[in-house]
Amino acid sequence: PLHEFLTVDTVVQTKPPIEMIIECMNLLRKIDGKVLIRTTINNDDKKQIVPSSAQSSITDDINGKLQELELFRHENERLRSELSSNKTEITVLRGERDSLMHTISKLDIELTKAEYQRLAQQQQQPRKK
Repeated sequence: PLHEFLTVDTVVQTKPPIEMIIECMNLLRKIDGKVLIRTTINNDDKKQIVPSSAQSSITDDINGKLQELELFRHENERLRSELSSNKTEITVLRGERDSLMHTISKLDIELTKAEYQRLAQQQQQPRKK
């Protein structure tokens, strides 16, 4: 027996072309449904489409800038942590300084009292000739 095959025309729906400009990006969907993404440059409020050869260098530049930004963020976090530990160390050192100043003040008072007592004892002792 012969098999009968139905031939059904498959209808490919094509999407209408659409163009969107998002800041410095130009998106263009062609009749066949493919989407083109291009970066644009602002010159005196005019949009210029960057050639695709330059687009890869711009993408590389953007990726490089993003990596630099990430490095700066890590460096910023490290510096903030270092600053925090330095502030803590300064607080501890100030406490030690205040304690030492208090001790010096006490020793100065004791030394003054001892000197006063020594002078008083010398005046009370009869002078030997």
